Amino acid sequence: MVHVTTPEQEQGVYRRLTAQKQVDGVLLTDLRRDDPRPALLRELGLPAVVVGQPEWGGGLPAVSPDDEPAYTAAVRHLAELGHRLIAHAEGPQELLHAHRRRTAWEQTLRELGPPEAPELPGGFTPEGGAQATRQLLGSAKPPTAIVYGNDLAATAGLSVAQELGARVPDQLSLVGYDDAPLTRYSYPPLASARADARGWGEAAAHVLDAVVAKGVAEGVAEGVAEGVADHVRLPPAQFVPRASMGPAPRR
Repeated sequence: MVHVTTPEQEQGVYRRLTAQKQVDGVLLTDLRRDDPRPALLRELGLPAVVVGQPEWGGGLPAVSPDDEPAYTAAVRHLAELGHRLIAHAEGPQELLHAHRRRTAWEQTLRELGPPEAPELPGGFTPEGGAQATRQLLGSAKPPTAIVYGNDLAATAGLSVAQELGARVPDQLSLVGYDDAPLTRYSYPPLASARADARGWGEAAAHVLDAVVAKGVAEGVAEGVAEGVADHVRLPPAQFVPRASMGPAPRR
């Protein structure tokens, strides 16, 4: 079941789903700062699995995709190509995985030692990516490379760069995230990061099935017992270099 709701209404939705016994368990994705859902589901006794880092789930089992290595590899590769001003069009920072990607970008730059680079909210939308790109390229000291929170924002950024006359990758290098199918067909093809989305779903479903089965077998009525299922760490996302990346231009 997929139920579309809002953060303001979602707690009521979980209470109703539990009271009416409409679902046996839930998958929690896109966890936010101070997210109330893990504690609520433990209170309701509704089996749940977090798709994210274990520390985000308040003791709930977690299936953890690791996006940091791909982000780090992208920034390091740009630095190896001579880029010194590597900007970030970040995802919404209330989302923990977007904040994790921003942290990976910051830490890698800090380790490599280039000058402080600009960061702008790009969201995970084409509109946000386009707006961030316009601002970055219109600044007094525009970056020579931009890392985006996802491929939607990056693809829009690629279009804006070409509209403004910034040749990719001769004058500007761009990197997305998610390795969406469209990245192979943009011009030039967009560098990105590839993760096994199908594997995430399969692993999360298997863990949730184990949690539900364990709860039924033991008659769990209050709370979701910690340790019912092991945390699962998935293979890290892989950086995929493509033609949208090139050597830093000579100023």
